[in-house]
Amino acid sequence: MKKSRYPLVSMLSILLVMLIGCSSGGDTAVKPTPTTPDVKYVDYDLKIPAEALNSPEIGPLPGDTKLHVLVTFKANQDELKKLKNLKQQADQNTDLSQEANKIGITDEQYAKIKSYLGVDGVNLKLDTLHTNMSMDAKASLLETLLQTTFVQHKLKDGRVFFAPKTAPRFPIS
Repeated sequence: MKKSRYPLVSMLSILLVMLIGCSSGGDTAVKPTPTTPDVKYVDYDLKIPAEALNSPEIGPLPGDTKLHVLVTFKANQDELKKLKNLKQQADQNTDLSQEANKIGITDEQYAKIKSYLGVDGVNLKLDTLHTNMSMDAKASLLETLLQTTFVQHKLKDGRVFFAPKTAPRFPIS
C-alpha cells in the first residue's frame, strides 16, 4: 500500500474521539504559532451528526479544559494479514518496529506530525502498531493548532457536549 503524502489528513479515519476531563487554573502556556506562509491546510469533517451540530450552542468550552483526543490512522490490511500469518509461524523473528512502519504511519510521517502538533503543552503518544495516536492538551491550545474554537451544545434531552464550531484544519504539506 502506497503511503500518502498527506499523512495527517488522508490517513485519519472517521474516528476522532474527544474525551474531556475538567481542570482548573489559568492558562499560562505560551501559544504556539504553527502556521507558516508555505503550509497549506485542509478542513477535516469529523462526521458529527447534523442533529447534534444544529442543537443550540450554550457557550464556548473553557480554554483550560483538558482534552484527550484519539486519532486513528488507516491500517494497512495487507500488512496486518501478513503479520497474522507470521504469528502462526513460531520460528519467525519479527521486528515489530519495522512492521509498525508498514501497518500504520511511518516514523517519518509521525515526525512530521510531531513537528506540527508536538509543541509545549501537547502530549503525543503513538501506539505500538502506529495506528493510533493520543493527544492530550488544553482546549485553548488545540483551538490554536487546529484553527477552530470549541463550543458547547445542549441536546433536546438536556445532555451537554462540545464540538468544534468550524471544521478542524490540518496541514497537508
